[in-house]
Amino acid sequence: MAHRSASGSDRSPHPGRSLAGQLQHLDALRRAMARRHSLNPADMRLLWLLSDDRARTFREISEELNLEQSTVNRQVNSAARANLVQISDDQPARLVLATKEGIAAFDQDVDRSLNGYRQALERMGTEHTAEFNALLAEFIEAYRDIVQPDEEP
Repeated sequence: MAHRSASGSDRSPHPGRSLAGQLQHLDALRRAMARRHSLNPADMRLLWLLSDDRARTFREISEELNLEQSTVNRQVNSAARANLVQISDDQPARLVLATKEGIAAFDQDVDRSLNGYRQALERMGTEHTAEFNALLAEFIEAYRDIVQPDEEP
């Protein structure tokens, strides 16, 4: 269906409009899934970063998550109170490491999300799943070239 511009002339809908709507819908569904998680999004991001078993300073966390230092301080201290991370005062720079309880909660929430994706992909069937993943990867690469033309992937 053609859309009318402000001047009243007919024009075709923008080719990105449908994609933007689909991505908005996917984002809403991802937020609905996140409400089923035991961890909040800030704890998920922090534990995702620390899931490689490498301790990090507050500054490294700030840089790697692209967050303000004050935000990192607040989130790490909250996660420590919940026993999701431990903070070491042994070094000149305080180090943060995920606890076993934190990693277990993180793994449980990640598994819940991945199982949701798996079930949806299974409904699509093997052939459509492969095509979908290939086209999505191709789109992301093309979009990255536009959004971040001078950055490494």
